[in-house]
Amino acid sequence: MEKYKYESTVLGTAILSQPLYEGLYNRGVKTLEGSKRGTDYYGIIRYSVERGFPGIIIEHCFMSNPDEFEEFLSTDAKLRELALADATALAQYYNLVRTVDSGIRS
Repeated sequence: MEKYKYESTVLGTAILSQPLYEGLYNRGVKTLEGSKRGTDYYGIIRYSVERGFPGIIIEHCFMSNPDEFEEFLSTDAKLRELALADATALAQYYNLVRTVDSGIRS
């Protein structure tokens, strides 16, 4: 489990380092372990570890915060920017590069 905590923390940090997120309050990368055998409380994390890769849950900001909502969530274009920032960090983490002929390749 420790290996995946480390890898998930690295991946989460890569996502938070995207320039788009500079305007958001950075709540950091969190981990939460359940009480059973040191497994993660969240199934999405627990099952990804069981299958051999780091899993993360990304929370960008709060819809209930008017400033964050307006700046980051209020239009489809702004939501696409968040998705692109996430995808860019994931591609960098997995050393993926975009190629003209077939999309993305490792």
